[in-house]
Amino acid sequence: MALYMVVDFFASLIQWILAEYKLNNLWTMHYYLPLQYGFTVWVLSSWLRTTEQRVARYSIPVFTSIWLIVFVTIEEVTRLSVVNKPVESALLVFLSMYVIFFLNKEARIPLLSHPGFLFSSLTLVYFIGVMMLFLLGNNILTVSTEVLGQAWMIQSIVGIMKNVGYSVALVVPASTKETSV
Repeated sequence: MALYMVVDFFASLIQWILAEYKLNNLWTMHYYLPLQYGFTVWVLSSWLRTTEQRVARYSIPVFTSIWLIVFVTIEEVTRLSVVNKPVESALLVFLSMYVIFFLNKEARIPLLSHPGFLFSSLTLVYFIGVMMLFLLGNNILTVSTEVLGQAWMIQSIVGIMKNVGYSVALVVPASTKETSV
């Protein structure tokens, strides 16, 4: 999880620097997408049973292959992702809900104090917002870049809150991370 947070921080930093210089930073989101999916699935799946964990982790190369095909054939690197990012978000929303359901059924500790619940909940909220932003993003862009900028600011704030929450989940004592399998 710490590696994901470091990579996510640098991706956000690069995007912010490019935006400050009024350069198109959308290409960074396109290239970062499979890494973000892979890291998030890897961490989320760590709270699942072996079979479910394996299925979730096998989805990483499958998603990356589909991402590459769509990226090369459909997506425009200078525009918001209309296929890959919403699909990634939907998959991560589903996996987050599944992990919460699994932990609710299997956890030996109160669900609200379980790091997997915290990580899954934050992932769920963040990627629902991201999915909506990217589904509506190019339409918002036709209204005005100012409106899109405001929507992007909200997404950034939610992303910061997500990473702060991930940090909290990271420091939860390891003894509370066990679930019955």
